Amino acid sequence: EADCNTPCPGNRKEMCGAANRMNVYFTGCCGTLNVMGQTGATAKYGKYYKSEDYNGKAVYRHDNGNWCIFYGRHWKVEACDWLGNDKSQGYIWTKSSDICPEDVGLLWRYYTWGSGGSDTGPIDQTLRVD
Repeated sequence: EADCNTPCPGNRKEMCGAANRMNVYFTGCCGTLNVMGQTGATAKYGKYYKSEDYNGKAVYRHDNGNWCIFYGRHWKVEACDWLGNDKSQGYIWTKSSDICPEDVGLLWRYYTWGSGGSDTGPIDQTLRVD
């Protein structure tokens, strides 16, 4: 990084490369995501499409228009009515702070009701956001 002295093609404000060096830059999150799993109601599963930004990160809306993927304290799959209210846990959520939800991998959790508290749901490796 110390050798980088050439502006990045994707963001001219950042320095990316130099002689005999590679430049790598972020091109953005996926435009379409597929949410899959085996836990809970299936209405949340299916295709989501990038629609806007919130908190500096992409927002995705489900085909049915009722569910969204957004970043509010953490990535979550939540009713779109909660977009703009960061207090929700999300029905599907992660403690990961990746730039894009598709980068979370198998670290998604399902909301847990009960005495353990809303942020204690175990990782559910059947949940995928690709």
